[in-house]
Amino acid sequence: MEKDGRAAPWQDVDTGRAHRKNVVGPIEPELSPDSGSRNILFSPPAFLTLHPEERMTFPPFVFVYPPEGNPEIPRGTRLLWYPSIRELSFSPAGTTEHLDELIATGLVDDAESIRISDFAKKAVRLPDSIARLTSLRSVRIETSQFADWPGVYRISTLRTLFVDEKVTALPDGIGQLKALEELTIKGKKIASLPEDLGSLPNLRTLVIVNAPITHLPDLSGLTALQTLRLVWTRKLKVLPDGLDTLAALERVETDMVPLTEIPVGLAQHANLRALVIRGGKVKKLPDVSWPQLRELENFGPLKKLPKTFEAPALEHVVLGDALPALPPLPADSLQSLDVNAPLTSVDPALASVNRLRLTCTKQAYAALSDDEREAFGARLRAAWQ
Repeated sequence: MEKDGRAAPWQDVDTGRAHRKNVVGPIEPELSPDSGSRNILFSPPAFLTLHPEERMTFPPFVFVYPPEGNPEIPRGTRLLWYPSIRELSFSPAGTTEHLDELIATGLVDDAESIRISDFAKKAVRLPDSIARLTSLRSVRIETSQFADWPGVYRISTLRTLFVDEKVTALPDGIGQLKALEELTIKGKKIASLPEDLGSLPNLRTLVIVNAPITHLPDLSGLTALQTLRLVWTRKLKVLPDGLDTLAALERVETDMVPLTEIPVGLAQHANLRALVIRGGKVKKLPDVSWPQLRELENFGPLKKLPKTFEAPALEHVVLGDALPALPPLPADSLQSLDVNAPLTSVDPALASVNRLRLTCTKQAYAALSDDEREAFGARLRAAWQ
């Protein structure tokens, strides 16, 4: 530290948040940080700060503009050049008013993701110049103050969009994100979804959590969709038609969703590999063949499987405590089976399943021979024990 209290060029300063190296005045340093390090850009109200993604290891470089009002940082501290900024994070109350200027410097040309936190105190918008960041792949919105969805929708390179529960609405226009592959919506106040959500040709994963939606838009245009996950959408009672037309769909998960039935078309889906139903009101499954189903999980009121239940590729099964009997299951393909309900009968062939946990009634246990009981061992538990 120099006598006048200012930081000397290249002097190390520990502000308590991170170990930082300051550059004073018009000095343009020759920096050669580890090319493997990734960096995050923060923009608190009065300054912008760079520090790495891993909070435990901080490379000694910082960009502060301007530092007024922050006693931890000496006046005039400024980094004039910084390579390969990968992530931009705006907090707290971090308006994006400096972003346009920052983009013009070229400092964030390699930025891959943007995060706007819930600290914002006024409307947050993205500048038109955001379209220049052709490396952007991910946007995470965590504030109810975000007011510029058109700004997000014009990021043509976007692959991942995360909408936090503080967001109150998701307007139309999302269909412009033709490169989007993963969409997560966690919105307690998002009562409806944009209809053009169903026109994202490259979307592979759709996750909706806590949204009080009563229906899903037509999803038949999601030709690349592989995973559909619905969690605590407590007002959604039916799945949309057309899921059976999504050739790429492999996994459907519902968690505490009050569905009453599974569409027959979905059950007959040629490529469906996993059906997970936790909670809800589904009491039976369609009596059809499930040609590619490999994983079946149900914790809910499911009381029976079809007597002719055909799932020749089934590998993993988890069933709750409402199912008293099992249809014949493909013991040859099964790798794990977990049934909490006290079964009234047990197929001895299931003893060959590697990971097995069954509960049965006293009568079912008595019906097994001594050799069969020995084959099951501790993996078969009598309900009265």
